Amino acid sequence: MNFWDVLVIVMICFVFLAYLVVLVSIISDIFRDHALPGWAKALWMIAMVFLPILTAVLYLFLRGSGMAERSAVLDNALGNASISDEIAKAVSMRDAGIIDDTEFETIKAKALNR
Repeated sequence: MNFWDVLVIVMICFVFLAYLVVLVSIISDIFRDHALPGWAKALWMIAMVFLPILTAVLYLFLRGSGMAERSAVLDNALGNASISDEIAKAVSMRDAGIIDDTEFETIKAKALNR
């Protein structure tokens, strides 16, 4: 086996893993979409089983823009990054002497309880 054979195998593995990531993203988006009726979700899933590549391309073409919107809504709902950012800002303000420990604890409790 030479270098080019190994390179082809690595590229095939990369494409296959990228395809799996796209499939998982599509399946999670199908179940995340509350506006899509149950029968439509079932049809998309049946199509994903029997014609996965064609269905993936069609789904991305027809509903791709909505995927980004639903993903953004989910990220905002989880808000994990913003909680850590708020606490980090409060720590820096406490260390700088802008706020005291009780104000820091209040900000931290608000950030953690949203």
